[in-house]
Amino acid sequence: MGSKAEADAEEFEEVTDQLVELCESISEEQWDRRCPGEGWSIGAVAHHVAEANRLLAERLAQPLGTVTDEEMAVINARDAASLPNPDREETVLVLREVADQALAQVRERDDDRLARRLTQHTRGHLESIRRALAAQAS
Repeated sequence: MGSKAEADAEEFEEVTDQLVELCESISEEQWDRRCPGEGWSIGAVAHHVAEANRLLAERLAQPLGTVTDEEMAVINARDAASLPNPDREETVLVLREVADQALAQVRERDDDRLARRLTQHTRGHLESIRRALAAQAS
């Protein structure tokens, strides 16, 4: 694997680990707290990350594969409607499973583009969750 793809894969793994650790460390009350940026609960945001990352990994692994803004809007709307209060343990398992699958794919294909996209998506929502938790603390 090229050094750029490996570095990007490691960054994705790190940010996913941070999200999983955060999800495991918060209370049920915090899990249900709304993220101002998305308007969803922290749990729904975390579950969305897992499902959207699964789609990104599947689609971007195909030759010339892309995920359009319209497709992401459909995913976001579906997640908002179907995940008002997802199970935390299930969400953590899905986050880990998707990360493992995506990392294997990144490393097998030497694909830094996929790793960067996954990292950006995960990091953006992780920061939104952290802002929601910080707002609660103040």
